[in-house]
Amino acid sequence: MIATDGRNVVLAPAASDKSFGITTYDAAGPMGTGDLLDFRFNYTIPASIPLLDKTTGVVTNVPASGQTLTILAVYVDQPTMGIAAFDTSKTPIQIP
Repeated sequence: MIATDGRNVVLAPAASDKSFGITTYDAAGPMGTGDLLDFRFNYTIPASIPLLDKTTGVVTNVPASGQTLTILAVYVDQPTMGIAAFDTSKTPIQIP
């Protein structure tokens, strides 16, 4: 997720790329167009959001209220000879 100022929401604080949220397998996932959508990522917006400046590496906590976030989703099922897809949200998330 990307804030309007270009900083990324920290989804995995201990990861090498803190802005990537790793999915988990969900056998009960719905059927998509031609394939089962059996991986998911859950995220609950906290009161304070850690935002990462990828240029400097600095993480700053900001109040969630008033933030607008754009979703960028990337799917890769295996590193070689697999499927890769990405999508962005047409409507950003506006946190009241």
